[in-house]
Amino acid sequence: MRRQTSASPPLHRGERGFSLLEVMIAIGIMAVVYLAVTQILVRVHLSHATLASTMSLRQEARVLLARMGDELRGAGHGTVDSLVGISQASGSLLTVALDLDRGSSNRPCTAEAGDDGVEQITYRVATGRIERRVQCWVSGAWVQETPYTPVAENVTAASFRYFDVAGAEVGAGGATLTTAQCEQVRSIRISVALADAARAIEGETTPSYQSFAEVLVRNHSGNLAKLVDGG
Repeated sequence: MRRQTSASPPLHRGERGFSLLEVMIAIGIMAVVYLAVTQILVRVHLSHATLASTMSLRQEARVLLARMGDELRGAGHGTVDSLVGISQASGSLLTVALDLDRGSSNRPCTAEAGDDGVEQITYRVATGRIERRVQCWVSGAWVQETPYTPVAENVTAASFRYFDVAGAEVGAGGATLTTAQCEQVRSIRISVALADAARAIEGETTPSYQSFAEVLVRNHSGNLAKLVDGG
């Protein structure tokens, strides 16, 4: 008696499994797609980080210019004796005198402290930063209250420019103004450029920001500082 064996029915083409070659091709395609998507996501993340750093620099610049504008436009306000509003002015240094605290007892120079409540504020451009110094008028002489202290870091460029009542530039080229030229100043343009190399990301542009403020000197022609943003 012969044994009968059952043979498996033939597989149709659509029922076959994948060959090793087909599997390897599919894996290769998925790897390429994965790498492409990963690169896109990394680039988006880096661009977002650069944008965030640029916005931070923008805020630093606006705060700096607002502070400087508040002080510089008051040049000459509340001064005594023979003090003048602007005593030193060049492209990288500016000194103004004013009653910044208006005699208050909680600000740097006060009548209660034995002086006339008049401050002398000096801003100077140093390497990579802008510095500020405060002096008080005491018994006919300036006494240092606060030494030069950085008020802005990551500064790549900064300058002061001066204009007379007609809008003509006084002391063009960053030269130091004479006493007579200081008296002609009616507005001051402060320009600043910031860049933070420490936040630079490989393959991305170093975060940077530029801006300037036009300040009308209060004791001469007005009391408004206008901020103008730049790219």
